[in-house]
Formats: sequence, structure tokens, C-alpha cells
Amino acid sequence: MLFFTILISLIAGNLLWWRRGHRLAAKLPRPRAWRIAIGIWCGTMAGTILFVVLSRVISGKLVAFIPAPVMAVVYIWHLLFAIEWLVWRGAANSASGLWRLARSQPAPDAGAAFSSRRQFLTAAAIVTPPALAALAAWRAVSQFEKFRVNPVTLRIPNLPPALEGLRIAHVSDIHIGKFSDDVLLKSVIERTNALRPDLICFTGDLIDFDLADLPAGLAMMRKWDPKFGTYVCEGNHDLMAGRGAFERQVLNAGFAMPINGTQSVYIRGQEVQLLGLRWGGPNQMDDSIVASDEQIKASVGTMFSQLRPGAFPILLAHHPHAFDYLGDSNINLVLAGHTHGGQMNFGPVHPAEARFRYISGLYQRGGRQLFVSNGVGNWFPLRINAPAEIVDITLRSA
Repeated sequence: MLFFTILISLIAGNLLWWRRGHRLAAKLPRPRAWRIAIGIWCGTMAGTILFVVLSRVISGKLVAFIPAPVMAVVYIWHLLFAIEWLVWRGAANSASGLWRLARSQPAPDAGAAFSSRRQFLTAAAIVTPPALAALAAWRAVSQFEKFRVNPVTLRIPNLPPALEGLRIAHVSDIHIGKFSDDVLLKSVIERTNALRPDLICFTGDLIDFDLADLPAGLAMMRKWDPKFGTYVCEGNHDLMAGRGAFERQVLNAGFAMPINGTQSVYIRGQEVQLLGLRWGGPNQMDDSIVASDEQIKASVGTMFSQLRPGAFPILLAHHPHAFDYLGDSNINLVLAGHTHGGQMNFGPVHPAEARFRYISGLYQRGGRQLFVSNGVGNWFPLRINAPAEIVDITLRSA
């Protein structure tokens, strides 16, 4: 029901924008040409999003025929529609206000240029939102293959001496799919291996949606070369095309992906226990992309009985809210992703704060550490003040 509500809202939004633009076009020279252009834009946006959504429901593969720049424009147009609507309305209101202050001009001939400020500002009100979407898409496409290596030192109370200086490459949210390519994956392999990490911890969303993209992700992880292994937890996007199929293929490929379970590795004689959190509740079998705090708490609770005395536990949790449910356990380090660093941050304004308590970077409480990676890839093409990253973590005793 939610899915169809969102789809209908997106289509309705395009119709409303077309209706308003159709009325404004009557005030401009060559109104018929303006109306045709507005109709083509709205029809293209609405038709493409309908095609993308329905194709994903049917097979998840048809979107491959749509170029990434076009997809970027469509995503930005719809997912920033509220902002664009406010900008558009503001421009229209400004046009009306300035017109009231200006002297009226004679009506133009059909072929004449804009003959008044009001006409110019009305045209700007129509053109600005599509132009903003296209400009943002151009900026998004230029970011696809770029990410930083973020060096971080975490000081852990009671860190076992054998783990002093342990290097962890924290990789998250690659979202292999429409907005990634072989160039990005090659760079992720090379720059991760260049860190010479002891461990690689991947905290979910290897693929964006389509299981057909999973072999490329598995091939990438096979080329990683950590000293003591790669450890994986699942993310919500990984499961969208089938929880069972994703989990089965990753495990059959030989990767350590504990699902509300643990994997141990001995580093310089010290046991390190990698705990992988299941997406959703401990008994959840569907492919839901949403996990409630109650489900997260229940899944974290399944870990406590598996903790071994003397081992150093590291919790891999796609959703950072797992940090709140550690109880009195000895889990002092949590690695998470999911938030993309807020995706779009406008100075001190972080819209992601409406959904997440932890968005990006290091959080500490009572000697415990949570690090939330911004992730490497994108499901939504545009990042603003949320740079893609691989995190190079070094552990030190507090």
C-alpha cells in the first residue's frame, strides 16, 4: 500500500507542476511552445519514474537501458520535488510581487521577446526547477567515482595489548547498480588493499537492488587482501530482491557473513569476535527495507549469549541505532553505515536528523565507540557535504 501511495504521489506531483506551468505559459510569448515544452518535461519525468518503478517490481533489470545521467535527473527531480516546488513557488510569487511594483507593459506580439519583468520572472519560475534538477544531476554524475580515504584513530578502553594498532578498513554502502561502474569497483579494491588492513569490515548494502549485480560485488570482495579476513553484514538494499537468495549466494561464495551470529579470528593470539547483525528482527524473513528500533533491539539481544569470555567483540550493524541497545555487554566497538552521512547536508541543517540519531563519524558513550561510515556508493545520486569514503580505522588503547 505504501509503495503505491508513493508512486501515485510522484505522478500526481508531475501533474500539478504541469497544470501550474500550463497556466503560467499563457502569460508568455509563444504560449503554445511553452506548453509543449512543459508537457514533454513532465511527461518524460512521470513516464520514466513509472517505468523504473514498475520494471523493478517485475524484474529489476529493465532500468539498465536508461543512462545513469537520465536516471540521476529523474531521481533528483522527484526526491527533491518538495524543495523544487518551494523554489518554483517562491520564484512565481516574486514575479507577481515585482510585477505589482512595476509599470505594466503592452501585450507582446506572438514572436516578441519578453516585454516585461513579470514575463521574464514567470519564464524563470518555469525554467528554474528543471534547470536545478539537470545541474544537480550533472554534479551527481561527476561524483560517482570519487571517494576519500578517511583515517580515524579509535581509543578503546581495555583494548587487549595484542590489538594495539590494529588496522580495520571499514567499507560500507557500495550500492552496486545504476550509479556505480567498474571504475569505482576497481578503485575500491586498489585503495582498500593499499591500506594493508588487518581486517576488512563491510557493513551492508553491497548491491543497490538487483541480484544480477551481486557477482560483481563478490568478485570485488575476493580481490580484497586483508591479513585476517573480510567480514560482512547485510543491509536493507541487499535484501530487496530476495533475502534468502542474497544470503545464500554470499555464504556459498565463502564469505564470513554472520547473521545474528559470530565469527572469530585470532590476531597475535587474541580472539576477535566479529558479530554480524541481521537486518530487521531476529525472526524476520521478508525483504522489508525498513527496520524498527524494536526489531534492532531484539536482534542485538540475540548476540549477548554468544559473547565469549576473553574475546574482543566488534559489532557490524548496518543500522547505527544498534548502538543504543548494547545493554551491559562488553561490546565496546560498533561499525555501521546506512545513513550515507546524511546524503544532503546544508550547512548546520541535516535533514537526516529526522530519521537517525547517528549520522556520520564517531559517537562515544561510556567508553563505547560507534563509527558510522558515509559509505562509498549511492542509491540516490547526489551527495552534498556528505563525501563518500572508505574509513581507515586504527585501534589504540584509551
